Amino acid sequence: MTVPLAQNLVPKVLMEAIDAGISSDIIRSLALRKAERSAYEHFVVRNRDNGPHQAQLDKYQTVVNMFRALDRAIHEGHVSRNVRRCLVRILVGKIMMGKDERRAPFREKYGFEPPGFVTISPAMQCNLRCEGCYATSHPGKKANLDYDIVHRVVNEIRESWGAHFCVISGGEPFLWRSQGKGIMDLFRENPDTFFLMYTNGTLIDEEMAAQLAEVGNVTPAISVEGFEKETDERRGKGVFQKIVRAMENLRRAGVPFGISATATRHNAELLVSDEFVDFYFEEQGAIYGWIFHYMPIGRHYTTELMITPEQRRYLWEREQYLVHERKIFLADFWNSGPVAGGCISAGRGGGYFYINWNGDVTPCVFFPYSTHNIVEVYNSGGDLTTILLSPMFQAIRAWQRAYGYGKPPSEVKNQIAPCAIRDHYKMAYRVIRKFGAKPIDEDAAAALEDPDYRRKMIEYGKAVEAITGPIWEERYVGPERQAASLAA
Repeated sequence: MTVPLAQNLVPKVLMEAIDAGISSDIIRSLALRKAERSAYEHFVVRNRDNGPHQAQLDKYQTVVNMFRALDRAIHEGHVSRNVRRCLVRILVGKIMMGKDERRAPFREKYGFEPPGFVTISPAMQCNLRCEGCYATSHPGKKANLDYDIVHRVVNEIRESWGAHFCVISGGEPFLWRSQGKGIMDLFRENPDTFFLMYTNGTLIDEEMAAQLAEVGNVTPAISVEGFEKETDERRGKGVFQKIVRAMENLRRAGVPFGISATATRHNAELLVSDEFVDFYFEEQGAIYGWIFHYMPIGRHYTTELMITPEQRRYLWEREQYLVHERKIFLADFWNSGPVAGGCISAGRGGGYFYINWNGDVTPCVFFPYSTHNIVEVYNSGGDLTTILLSPMFQAIRAWQRAYGYGKPPSEVKNQIAPCAIRDHYKMAYRVIRKFGAKPIDEDAAAALEDPDYRRKMIEYGKAVEAITGPIWEERYVGPERQAASLAA
């Protein structure tokens, strides 16, 4: 046997052995218990993040819930062989346990950790026209990023940052076509990257589900608003039934999927109800859920759809119950700030930034103001690190550090209200003006010039702090201050 043949055979044999182990309920159960102990040791005992103890417990429980959700999906036969292999090789081996040698040189050269991923919206076009869409997408919108640009971004975050994760948003990603290729080509040509793709789900028929199972390195996050009434009211008549069929197609094909829900003043309580969780997680087989609070940006923006500060607290209380008691893998991109260590925008270490269909680069999906365009950056000889070093991004990361990222646990400010653009709009507005950031669409431009909008956003942040601040003090940082004083 030649040496190259032996080198190729060993990984194949090892993968076969790992796949056989994962398929065994007994072996998987043993591995799950070991993984949970390791996660507790990493997050709670060692606490290399130096976060408040309760925040570390939140992180631990979230990771454990992910392990258990995957275990259940495999047990029920909802994870195909190709997906299992990708989960082991990429999600576990490279993202969760990998010590990619590319991250250390970046840290040594620039003095900070590189981001963990990038979110890209390659196409503005969508087959739906949802009220309050942050992307202002609808069937008539044709703006596209070239395939070569998107592929270069995915390759660059892997080669330059050692990041093996990428989020695809939209518009509707399945409609993206450029240079004779589409989203499935991107997945196939980047087998060492795991993708999370936000989609409305209406285009996932049996054939598409089979293709997703075949590539194995993508999980769809399907947008819902509640049950049939709430979903069809915002997304269009008949959409809910198409979503249910898509979930059935994904289960049969063995593609793990999750849900993405936008909490508004009208549906917030429903999204954290036992009935909602029972339907999507127990009956439909979703393995994860993301909750986004309605942000007053995008088409027909209005502060009247924002959840109230009181609803925000109710969501937090119910989410704590769902995560810690019902063991649901659920994250709220505002209330789960303690799990993420606060705001993760502007390319913070382990965090991300956002690139839209025009190439505009913004600190996050919900911060629609930009100083750089990725097409222009590439054309001028720059790269993604050029964006990371931009003055606006550096200013936001400086604010994150001042707010508590990387500080001793007793000095961390309220991470239940971590959002730069939503909970701290006064700071965001100042940064936007100081660095001349341009709105990425007409609605963002109108909001920036609207003094009533600015006043309401600042007042909202103060009201949220008044309600969530005492929770942060009592549950998270108060015990840390007490421990620090006793140690002194």
